[in-house]
Amino acid sequence: MGEDLKISSNAKRVENEKSKKQEEELQNLKKKEEEDRLKAEKKREESRLEKEQEAKNLRETQEAKEKKQQENSELAANLVKSGVTLLSGILVTKMKKWMILICIGIVIIIGILLFPKIYKFFNTPQEPIYSSYLGKSDSIINHSVEIRNVILGEAREKQDLIVMEQDVEVESKLETSLANLEIFKKTKNMISCGTGVYTVDMSKINDDTITVDVENNIVTITIPHTVLQYTNIDPSKTLFQDTQKGLLALGDLKLTPEEQNKVNESILNSMKTELNSEDLFKKADEIAILKVREIFQPLVSAISEEFIVEVMQ
Repeated sequence: MGEDLKISSNAKRVENEKSKKQEEELQNLKKKEEEDRLKAEKKREESRLEKEQEAKNLRETQEAKEKKQQENSELAANLVKSGVTLLSGILVTKMKKWMILICIGIVIIIGILLFPKIYKFFNTPQEPIYSSYLGKSDSIINHSVEIRNVILGEAREKQDLIVMEQDVEVESKLETSLANLEIFKKTKNMISCGTGVYTVDMSKINDDTITVDVENNIVTITIPHTVLQYTNIDPSKTLFQDTQKGLLALGDLKLTPEEQNKVNESILNSMKTELNSEDLFKKADEIAILKVREIFQPLVSAISEEFIVEVMQ
């Protein structure tokens, strides 16, 4: 009997509540990605305007300082000019000694009063307009290192990340016959249910698969493609139809343990054939990209709200 067993299985996808929820999740992930992108762009714009205002304030401060230094320079020049004029007048008018001493004293007093300003003018170095930005490169480097570390740490925690499940239903036809004669043929149809689970290997994320673009505030993470990690058959959902018998076929169609293993193998192979479809892997990859981005975006935003995470395969 075992040698005469024929098995044919055909699998099809099941659209149920689970698949509907996955589709809703996919749309929500897309919506969240767009919201995060807009939020990062807004933060970058706010930061740009803040820096422009800071630069403007620095320029105004610098211009005021230069104007003050120019006034001190002109005052010093006028002092020298006045002193020369005064001494020239003394020589011309041949003033008395006590008047000469008074004039010299006045010049000395004025010089003493203005000396600190003159000294400061000639000894104060010119400050660059953008001096307040010095040291920011260190902050950028620290951000880059911190972002890499937090991504690598979280990736180690996730390992195989489940990104999608797909339910399938398999219709199997079992036939046995004696001497391959129609009158001895027994036929039984059965329906089996199972689930394929797609995952992405997060352990493949390493320092080489992470790029931090500090100029454009983009963190790029490269992940592997999804794989069909495993396929489960749910025995509790298996349905058997009544055995159809030929004219001289007696009894029910019964399977030996060896034949049952062959039936299970046929069901699994049929499931895997359907679950390994290109369009399902494409969908799983799309979900994987969005799910991985959703995991890392909050961690990166906690370090800097200006950065956006992009995931690619």
